Amino acid sequence: MSRAAQGLLAYAYAHTKSPAFAEKAVGRSFQPGGGYAKPKLLTGPDVLKPAEEAIEVNTKRGSPDGLTTIQTLELCKDHLPTEVQVRPVRQPRGGAANGD
Repeated sequence: MSRAAQGLLAYAYAHTKSPAFAEKAVGRSFQPGGGYAKPKLLTGPDVLKPAEEAIEVNTKRGSPDGLTTIQTLELCKDHLPTEVQVRPVRQPRGGAANGD
């Protein structure tokens, strides 16, 4: 589902109070990964410190998505989950982090 569809579902819920609209809009915001590209672990000689980064995510895409999420949170605030699954942090290949 696109972020535009998510915003329309949230708007429809605000005007109809039909829980089906809120469940779909809120479900999109809090699904694992949020629909974005999965982060990739960057390592090797060109990287000072190994880190995860979703290279495909950029400002042009992130700004409208962020605004849609804010809209959904406000319009569907009475249908927000109380718990959300959190993705564990991956350790760099070759063992634990060096502690810096």
